[in-house]
Formats: sequence, C-alpha cells, structure tokens
Amino acid sequence: MRGVISRGYFTLSDSMIRQDPVVAVVGGIESTFGIDSVIEDWSYFQPISLRVVLQVPIEQAISSLHLADDAELSTLLKWAGKSTSIRGASSPIIVTEEEITLEAEVPAGSVRRGLDVSVLIVVNKDGSGRRDPLAPHGRGTVVWESTASIDLEGIAPRMPVAGVAFTDDHMASAMWWLQVAAADELDLDAPTESAIWMWVNSENDKARALLDDPSNEISLQYAQFLKLDLNRQLVRLMLDADDFDPEEQYPSGSLGQLFQTQLLALDRPLDDLRRLSPTVLDAQIQHAFVDEVTR
Repeated sequence: MRGVISRGYFTLSDSMIRQDPVVAVVGGIESTFGIDSVIEDWSYFQPISLRVVLQVPIEQAISSLHLADDAELSTLLKWAGKSTSIRGASSPIIVTEEEITLEAEVPAGSVRRGLDVSVLIVVNKDGSGRRDPLAPHGRGTVVWESTASIDLEGIAPRMPVAGVAFTDDHMASAMWWLQVAAADELDLDAPTESAIWMWVNSENDKARALLDDPSNEISLQYAQFLKLDLNRQLVRLMLDADDFDPEEQYPSGSLGQLFQTQLLALDRPLDDLRRLSPTVLDAQIQHAFVDEVTR
C-alpha cells in the first residue's frame, strides 16, 4: 500500500487513522468538539483539560510510509492560544498499540478568545533498514495531522486578567478590581481588551484561590460572582458611551460588538435603559445575568 504524497514525502491517509472527537473538560464538565466548536461556560480562572483517543494500525502505517521495519512513530496533542503566544503539548507517545489516549492541560490564564488544537503523528525513529527515497525521515517529521478550533465564549475570553498585590489601604481587602477606560476615550471598533482589564488581588486569600486553584468549588462560585460584577460594569459603560449604535456592524471581538451582546441579554431598548434609575437598572442587570451566574 502506498502512502499519500502531500509534503514532498509519503504521509498517512485520513482513511487509515481513526480519531475520536477531542474532549475538553472545564470545571468538571466535558464537551466534545470537531473542526469548529465553542466552549461557552469558561473563564480565565479555569484550566482546560484536553483528551483524545487515536487508533493507528502501526504495521500498516509503517508499510504505507515505506519506512524500515524497525522505524517508530509517535503521536502527540498540541494546543496554541489564538490571541496569545502561549502554546503547549502532551508528552509524545510512541505508537506500539493500536489505541492511544493523548492528554494535555491548558493552564488557567494562558489563552483567551480561542484555542487551536492539533493531533499529530510524527516519525520518532527512522529505523536501520532500507527505505524508499520518498519515505519521511528525521525525528519529528509530521506524517499525519488533524486540527480543530475552539471559540471561548462569553465575557471572560475577551478580558485580560492579572494577579497583583493591592497595596493601597482602601483597596487592600478587595478581591478584584475591574479597570474600565473612560467612556469618552472608548474606541468601539477596537478589541475589547483595549478598554477593560481585570486585576485580582494576589494578597487576598479568597481571590488568590481563583488563580491557584480555579477548579475548587469555592473558587468557581467566586468566579461566577466576578462575571456578574463584570457584566454590571459593562452595561454601565455601554450606557455612558454616547457613540454606541445598536444597529452598527462592529468588527468581530470589538467593544461595540460586546455592547450589542449585553443589550440583547437585557432585552430592552437602549434609550429605555438610559432612563432607568440606578436601583431599577441594577435589578434589570441581575435579572438578565443571574442565570449565567447560578447555573
């Protein structure tokens, strides 16, 4: 059986390899995804555990690649943040059995907006026997690859987060601080992270848990209340932005698009919201976002 030549050397055909959908585990909840998928309930404080099961008929694969009989293949799971330079991978596993489980951990705070995931089969050892001139050679040479893209939905993926010590006396006991640009300085076409920053007080034990142990039950509760607090701040910022137009076509991931999402959740015309008293407005915000916090 001859392999597929797509990189200047023999590679493995998709029909030979069986890959189950990649599983992502966030806060103990599993989600499966394919080529383009979404993880909706995610925050910066939560790591993402990735897992995939791969089936490789090793003898057939070695023959198809025209490698020496004693050649070795290995497989690994790689990830990369779409909006960050941070990336990682599982430990490579030499293919000796037909079914292989690959696992990788995406640390909390290392990605935002989206995540690219790749499953690779590579040459681990060329072997000592004769091989075809078009056979792949060199450790790490890719002979098969599948990719998937995950969108990280909600407010959290678009919000920069940093842990810092709050030194000012009036802030020392605070768990977090949401820093928002002034309404008259906003660029509604700019990315959300250009106007919103979140600082977590690393000297506060409860807040520190959000950074150190984000999967803890108490940490998850704090993270949910933080999300409600963030939505409250965003709605108020939206109402103060005189240039905001609910009908405008704002760029994807922009502050203007985020405001439109907030307005849809509130389900009331913008002018009506601007006329509400602070107390009534706060009740409207809690009503619109409380399900997200308590689900």
